Amino acid sequence: MMKKLSVQFFLFFIAGWCCSIFCQQIPVLDLSSAIKHPKEITLNNFVESITYIPLETTYDCLIDKNPKVFVTKEFILTITTYACLVFNRKNGEFIREIGHYGRGPGEYQSTRGLFNDNILAYYFKNQNGDLVKYTMDGVFRGNIRIPGYNDSFNSTSYPMNFSFLNDSVIVCDFLIATGTESNALMIFDEKGKVLKLFPNKNIQDTKQKYTFKTGETSFYHFNDNLFFQNMYNDTVFRIGLNKITPYFILTVVNTALSLNQNGGHSKNNYNQISFSSHNILKINDLSHLIFILEGINFLLCMINLLKYLTYLKTNQELRTILMDS
Repeated sequence: MMKKLSVQFFLFFIAGWCCSIFCQQIPVLDLSSAIKHPKEITLNNFVESITYIPLETTYDCLIDKNPKVFVTKEFILTITTYACLVFNRKNGEFIREIGHYGRGPGEYQSTRGLFNDNILAYYFKNQNGDLVKYTMDGVFRGNIRIPGYNDSFNSTSYPMNFSFLNDSVIVCDFLIATGTESNALMIFDEKGKVLKLFPNKNIQDTKQKYTFKTGETSFYHFNDNLFFQNMYNDTVFRIGLNKITPYFILTVVNTALSLNQNGGHSKNNYNQISFSSHNILKINDLSHLIFILEGINFLLCMINLLKYLTYLKTNQELRTILMDS
């Protein structure tokens, strides 16, 4: 009798545990409603303080157009097409250039890559399938081979965007150029070992017309977790070493395809956004709000607009402002 009660209790515990996992409500940020009913956004909603830091401007440290900027406790890092520059965060003084553009040993052919602010290292992407690693002291730390790299038109396995899970584990998404590519995401370590592949489960039966488009997937970090969002999908996912799980939903559209936890596509409540109407450009997840930059492309009118949205976690309120770009 005692054994029977123990088994029943164990089954009840497992059932309750599973229910608590799979029955958790995922936040839904209704973008359509927010656009129709915009509310004022003030800096007080998401800014604690503003600091102006003029960067040193000399011939050796001129910053080219459209830089990416990373800010740490000690440094300001600017990434442009042909240069990676480091400045002092306190006074804006130029410290050094990281690496050099070129084809020689330790040089890089592209500044596309990733910045790991946990270990203060930047990884440049080379055209031969390597990542070139430098630390903020300007020291070359070696080449990292991207597993399975293949940039041929016949059998493409081409990583597009990179991020990190920890000090030595890297995540990338793959270019989906013809619809027949086998994988969507890959996790690998600095030794070039594949730790996890998330398959592309929306594979087409025949190759489609070859298309090359950047920026379809974006990564960001919050509370030591890595998240990603694809412009064709409304769900933001959390990435783990062995699986991906839904984190929040950006809008709801009936019956569409989305990524499941294995990285494939399935019909469920996490629905796809039409590319012609929504394009998430940037997501910043903070302790009390989620900051979203979204672009709208009205193809018929040829008008491009930007929307800045803030989701206040405390009262679950989404506010938006529409700006003509």
